[in-house]
Amino acid sequence: MHFVLIICQGWVSMVKRLLKLDRVCLSYSRGRPALEDVSFDVNEGDIIGIAGPNGAGKTTLLKLIVGLLKPTTGSIVKPPYSKGAAGQQRISYLPQNLQPVDVNFPATVREVVGMGLYSRIGILGRLTEKDRLAIEAAIRNVNLWKFRDAQVTSLSGGQLQRTLIARALVSEPALLIMDEPTAAVDLAGEEAFYMLVKHVNEVYGVAVILVSHDVYSLLEHTDRLIYINRKVLYDGAPKRLSGHRLIALLFSHKHSKALVRKLDAALKRHKG
Repeated sequence: MHFVLIICQGWVSMVKRLLKLDRVCLSYSRGRPALEDVSFDVNEGDIIGIAGPNGAGKTTLLKLIVGLLKPTTGSIVKPPYSKGAAGQQRISYLPQNLQPVDVNFPATVREVVGMGLYSRIGILGRLTEKDRLAIEAAIRNVNLWKFRDAQVTSLSGGQLQRTLIARALVSEPALLIMDEPTAAVDLAGEEAFYMLVKHVNEVYGVAVILVSHDVYSLLEHTDRLIYINRKVLYDGAPKRLSGHRLIALLFSHKHSKALVRKLDAALKRHKG
């Protein structure tokens, strides 16, 4: 098990490291590299936002983390971690397009959440009383208890998303990754989603990575922002990313340096 030692103003804390990317590069057979020299750690309890322009490599990065792709060079280390129900490191991944079950085989919210235990008990395995309590707790923690016996085909998009989050949580993952989780929700739904993320982070102790094109929401609702455009251009506290630094990140990939300077100057005049 890997730990990170943090020393601050006289106190010492041991933080479990869940994931380490070290100088990761991915190149396809033709064209420029999709990712270059990407390095960062993810620790227990983190809420991390990953942002970047279209084509920056965000989805490619997720596929590398969950093991769907292998880096051309560099390494991705996922040390053993005992929190998961299977007694090892667990990563749950919710892609942008949510397709939980075939509509020809309807299932209830309770049944779909229980599917999160299949990796441990198998499709034909029998649920124990502890499993049933875990399923119920997951449904309650995403605020879907009154829909526990509803068919998932009857749910709204937001309710379906919460069902899949509960399914991911029931297996007690160490890390939960969500790709563009607020792409299809309105402002009220977005606020409710981020409140849910904070809640499950606190209740389950699960680290969360949120990938989004909406950098402003990530700045407001995450503890750490990683901004990429094939390379890591920023990795740090959201509150430190403002003014000219934010302007440079958002516009330098598609506008000239002269225009970026003009935008920065306009922003300073507006503040003045």
